[in-house]
Amino acid sequence: MGIIRTILGPKSKYVDELPFTYEARVLVVEELEITNTIVSDTICRLVEHLLEKGIDPKQVEIREVYPDREELIDQALYTNAEGRWLSRPFMCRSLKEHYPGHAKEGNCTFSDRTGEVIGN
Repeated sequence: MGIIRTILGPKSKYVDELPFTYEARVLVVEELEITNTIVSDTICRLVEHLLEKGIDPKQVEIREVYPDREELIDQALYTNAEGRWLSRPFMCRSLKEHYPGHAKEGNCTFSDRTGEVIGN
């Protein structure tokens, strides 16, 4: 099973109602609308990376990427009432309704993914 998982990737990436990756578009130069793109296969790791880099949530749009479309995620799912990044387990609680049956504390469908982040 290890070789098959390595070749095909995580099982959760083949669940149609889940995005296969997440893309953060970080505003770098507002006047010119220049953005930097950062991607990860989990939203939790992507948000952790943005927090580690000191990037303000107001500068970021996060999109769910599906094979046939992209969807902008409401910032309320990954920020608190003050507009700061949510951390685990608060983000897990926030995403429970967005991904019914998939995002649960202690048992998450996304746990088979690497959480690798590409971009700065």
